[in-house]
Amino acid sequence: MVGCGTGFSACYLAREIGCEVLVIDIEELSIEKAKEKAKRQKVSDKAKFRVGDAHALPFEAETFDALRTEFVSQFLDRERAFKEFARVLRPRAYVGIN
Repeated sequence: MVGCGTGFSACYLAREIGCEVLVIDIEELSIEKAKEKAKRQKVSDKAKFRVGDAHALPFEAETFDALRTEFVSQFLDRERAFKEFARVLRPRAYVGIN
């Protein structure tokens, strides 16, 4: 997930669906709040948060089955960011743009 806010969606996915969620956000304060929420909701083992830039994702190519942006795409250089999204996604992966 790119963009986490306070971690609501990531914690929801980890708790209700049980999937592993790795989230980046460029704002360190958002990451800290999201980590606190995950700890309170006991999903820290499934919801991981780290500071990162959507234009230069710190992940290997073809790492993820899905990618979702949350209230961030309007602030991105879409050409650069979407190329990065495509790079880290596996073939036939899903993309959700909010």
